[in-house]
Amino acid sequence: MKKILFVFAFMILLATGALAAGEDEFNYGRQAYINQQYAQALAYYEKATKANPKYFDAWYGKGEVYLAANQNEEALKAFQKAVSIDSKSAKGYAGEASAYVGMKKFDNALICINKSIELDANVHEAYEIRAMIYHEKGNNTAAYADLDKAIELAPTNAAPYGIRALIKMDTGDQKGAYADYKKFKKYTRQAEKEAKKNVMI
Repeated sequence: MKKILFVFAFMILLATGALAAGEDEFNYGRQAYINQQYAQALAYYEKATKANPKYFDAWYGKGEVYLAANQNEEALKAFQKAVSIDSKSAKGYAGEASAYVGMKKFDNALICINKSIELDANVHEAYEIRAMIYHEKGNNTAAYADLDKAIELAPTNAAPYGIRALIKMDTGDQKGAYADYKKFKKYTRQAEKEAKKNVMI
């Protein structure tokens, strides 16, 4: 009986190890990405996906690195691979949408971001992405509605105020743009202070 339990436990450990393959490389890659060391991040993510070809987060991470490097076609491929691994993950479709925005394929981007929001309607970044798409397509009413939703979900996040300031500047509303820009700067400073506190801890 003890021998059977030992074998069973060993099999569980092996299975767990297989599932965790590439985890260390992914964590190193994530840290490098945060530090804007994109070449290093990509190298670690490559190792993670080789160790575990089904590692969703590593493929998504590769997409983020390519986006940061403005390599939108490569980013799209990485995000599409992530989606093929987990088609129920909202952020995979959001990644695809971001890549399409970089390629100025706004119709494709809108399809992807709508799918992302359909899967998870509580991610403020998705509404920010869709607002930018709507603005590019000339629908500022829809863009403002999405930015309002993003602010509702994350009131102290700077991004939607910055996006709204740019849209208002484009449409000649300089007073409104300046008001939103002040909020953007305020919440950006708050986020920077919070980040410094976390580093000190």
